Amino acid sequence: MLFRSISVFKANEWSLNTLKQMALMNMEDIITLPGVLSLKDKLSKFTVDAPPWPESRLNRISEIATNLGNVKLVEQAEQILSRYKEVRDMLPKREETLLRAEERLQVLINC
Repeated sequence: MLFRSISVFKANEWSLNTLKQMALMNMEDIITLPGVLSLKDKLSKFTVDAPPWPESRLNRISEIATNLGNVKLVEQAEQILSRYKEVRDMLPKREETLLRAEERLQVLINC
């Protein structure tokens, strides 16, 4: 039971840390190439240090909660996993925003 609780706690912790990381990104830096590169580097380092879990691990947490038969535990696990997936899906969107900004700035520099 302790391992299962730790997994759900860690999923919640990852979600909160990732949201915090994205909130701390000064998106005003997106107007300069060095700023964009710095933001990309920070986000890349963060995802290397705290990579998202594979879908199979999230499914396993949900499965374990369901098998325990505690409705409240299942609801809590599903809420945490839903938030986790939502935050995880934000990462590529942020990366894409930074990539587009970098590409635009590169075009401006090369003109």
